[in-house]
Amino acid sequence: MSLDKNIKDVITKLQKERLSFAIITGKYEREGALYEQKRNNIQPDLDIVFFDISKDQLHKKLLNCSLEHVNHNTYRYMGENGSLLPIDIYIEFINTGYYYIFKIDVKNLKISEGYNTISENDYIVYQILEPLIKFSGYKKRHIYRIKQYMKDGYITTDIKQYLCRIIGCFFTNKLLESIKQGKTISGTTIKMIKVMLMFKHGNFFRMIKQRVLKDESI
Repeated sequence: MSLDKNIKDVITKLQKERLSFAIITGKYEREGALYEQKRNNIQPDLDIVFFDISKDQLHKKLLNCSLEHVNHNTYRYMGENGSLLPIDIYIEFINTGYYYIFKIDVKNLKISEGYNTISENDYIVYQILEPLIKFSGYKKRHIYRIKQYMKDGYITTDIKQYLCRIIGCFFTNKLLESIKQGKTISGTTIKMIKVMLMFKHGNFFRMIKQRVLKDESI
């Protein structure tokens, strides 16, 4: 991952706060963004997963790092030249709203240029599942990245078993085959995947808190 100055500055600030974290990135991260936007001067952003900290504790730490809270799990950092770096934060799990999709295992982290990143397998699963829950479909960048992983032989038996544990083998095979053939993932399939996830990782109770009790602290 080639880092611009703002990203380097944020990573340095987080390290000074002695936070345990990993950058969410993978082999085709930048290529996918370039493919979608079709220009070289893309707006960089940063996705980070944190460990061993509560949401309230992390919020205070991030404010200490000169990060501005935008909403929910989104922050931003203003660089010296006035440019803004959007930052999405996660704590242990990859999630979107009350849907906690899967947990990042710290034992699988890798070190790159002096900071931790998530494993390539975690990044692939992130690319396959997170957009379906967040956007109810794939953007061009996601399709590009997943197809590149397929082309280069990264979608291994381990990846398929990983996905099977999260959404079941039926939907795993259906998703991968649809992507391979360039088919749109149906709304019904996405709804069924969401139903399956609803009964994992306490998601059902988070949904009740947010929808019924109007608790927006998720």
